[in-house]
Amino acid sequence: MLFKLSITRKLAVADIAIIVLALAYYWLVDNNFDLTIYIAALFALGFINMVMICQSLVGNITKLERKLFSQLHNSRRVSRHGHALEHIQSGLQLLLDDCASYEQQVSTLGEQNQSYKQSISKLEASVHRKDGVWQDRMSSVSHSLEKLHEVVEHLAGSVSECAEGAKSSTQDISSSCDNMNAAAQATREDAEFIRGFKGQIAQLGSSVGTINSLALEINDISDQTNLLALNASIEAARAGEQGRGFAVVADEVRNLAARARSSSAKIEQSIESVAKQAEECRVGIERISSHVDQAVVYNGAETESMQSIFERLANVSEQITQLMSAVDEQKGLIESAKRDVDAIRTF
Repeated sequence: MLFKLSITRKLAVADIAIIVLALAYYWLVDNNFDLTIYIAALFALGFINMVMICQSLVGNITKLERKLFSQLHNSRRVSRHGHALEHIQSGLQLLLDDCASYEQQVSTLGEQNQSYKQSISKLEASVHRKDGVWQDRMSSVSHSLEKLHEVVEHLAGSVSECAEGAKSSTQDISSSCDNMNAAAQATREDAEFIRGFKGQIAQLGSSVGTINSLALEINDISDQTNLLALNASIEAARAGEQGRGFAVVADEVRNLAARARSSSAKIEQSIESVAKQAEECRVGIERISSHVDQAVVYNGAETESMQSIFERLANVSEQITQLMSAVDEQKGLIESAKRDVDAIRTF
């Protein structure tokens, strides 16, 4: 049934079949449809259709000429017959009908060719428009990658500065830990020294107490001596002239006893002052000892805190180092993506 169709319909069916096969091939095999190939195929099909129609027209005109010459030759042979003119008229009418049919086919092909040209113009405009959109998007992507690259470089610089700061802080904290350990050691030594000094102060208080007892004993002796000197004076007075020398001695002994009593009182006052100062020193030493003990405890706690901070800062420094590695890796990936985008833009 396909062979009974007109030449125009046959060409249209052939065009559709070729386009479908081309699309199926590029979709199934290449999977990368190119509009340029489609446009070239349309031009080729249009040119082939024009050539085939021209050949068909030439063949039909040749056949009509042969048929006309044959009818003219027959008309001479049958000139005597009256229906020769009718054959010629019918042949000319057939020729006119064929020419009208061919003219209609040529007009249809012209319309199809014009439609193909319009489709090709639309495709070209769409390709240019999509190419412009593609270029704009690639430019936007490239600009975004450049901005991202700048941000990553700034981040890498900040992370590097943080790493340097963390390293410097780690060194400072390590030095502070050493200083605090030395201070804690010195404080512990001071505490030990103050504890020993407290013992010496206690011994001093004991010695002052002993001296005070001796002073009291001297006071008793002076009192007893004074009493004996008084008794001696009384006995010397009873003795008269014979006891006058003994009375002088008794007076001297009484004076010495008074002086001893006075010196003993002064010693007692001095001992009381020393005892008071020793007690004040003891209270101060107790207070200093308590404060030093608290300082030892506080220094120990601060040393542990600084050690904990040092360990956490070391962990942070290690994490910053890992972050620097990750940032450098991301920086390399962004640079590679930017090169790929630039290559696609210039393709």
